[in-house]
Amino acid sequence: MLDKRVTSLERDLNTLKRDMKIVRKYMEEIKNDIKTLIARFDRDYVGLRKRIEAIEEHLGFTSAH
Repeated sequence: MLDKRVTSLERDLNTLKRDMKIVRKYMEEIKNDIKTLIARFDRDYVGLRKRIEAIEEHLGFTSAH
């Protein structure tokens, strides 16, 4: 009886280990996607900020930074 329970627990543990590997893989992919998105938005923001500063300078506005 105890052997059956141990065997069942070992099977469950192995299943959990396999599932955790899959979850870790997905988490790593999500982490990389987030890094890519942040880099893209940051680059776009910097480019937009430069355009705004150039327009402000052309129009003679003073910059607040």
